Amino acid sequence: MSDPATYVAELVQVFESHRQAEKAQQMSAYMKYKFPYLGIATPERKKMSAFFIKEVKSFHSQPPFPLFDTLWNLAEREYQYVAMDLLDKYLKKLKPEDIPQIHELITTKAWWDSVDLLASHALGAVLRGNTELQEEWVSIWMASGNMWLERSSMLFQLRYKEDTNWPLLQETCLKLIGSDEFFIQKAIGWSLRQYSKTEPEKVYQFLEDHEWKPLSKREGKKWLIKSGFD
Repeated sequence: MSDPATYVAELVQVFESHRQAEKAQQMSAYMKYKFPYLGIATPERKKMSAFFIKEVKSFHSQPPFPLFDTLWNLAEREYQYVAMDLLDKYLKKLKPEDIPQIHELITTKAWWDSVDLLASHALGAVLRGNTELQEEWVSIWMASGNMWLERSSMLFQLRYKEDTNWPLLQETCLKLIGSDEFFIQKAIGWSLRQYSKTEPEKVYQFLEDHEWKPLSKREGKKWLIKSGFD
C-alpha cells in the first residue's frame, strides 16, 4: 500500500470481509447498543489491522490526527479501536498542542471503552511531568460539565505511580465526591485504588477523612484490603 489515501479504504475492505452478524450483535449488546459492530474480536482485529498501522507509521512520523478523525467517523466501533491502537504507537510523539484534538476524540462517540484508554494513555503521556499543564487542563475539563471529561480528569494519572500529582488528584476527587453518576464514582475509586499501590498510607487516610459514595470507597479500598493494609 503505497498511497496513504488508500489506508482506510483497504482497512475497511479487509474488515468487511470478516463481518460476523451474530457476534456483532453480541458486542453491541455488551456496549448497551451505543455503537454498531462488525463482530471482530480484539485479537483478530489487531492481526488484521497490523498492515494498516505499519504502513501509516512508515508515512507519518507524527500523529496523523486527520486519519484518526476519519476512523472515528466510521460507524462500526472496531474502527475507533484501530484509531486508538494507532495513536498508542505515537505516545512519545504527542505534544501539548495535540491535547485539543485528543479532547475532541474523548468527547465524540464517548463511552468508557474509548474514554478510559484515551485518558490514561494519550492524555497521560502528554501531561506527565507537567504540573502546570495538568492543572490548566483539569480546570477546563472540570468546568465543562461533561461527565467524560470529568472522568478523564482523574484517569489521566492512572499510570503515573510515583509521578502522580497527588494534590491535584485529591482536589479533583473532592470536587466530584457528591456525584450520583456511576462513571464518576467508579473513576474516583479506580484512581485512588491505583495510587494506593504506590502510597497506601496517603490513600487510606484520604478515604478515611471524607464521606464518600459507597461505590467510590469500595473501589478505592480494594487494593488496600487485598494487601492487608486496611
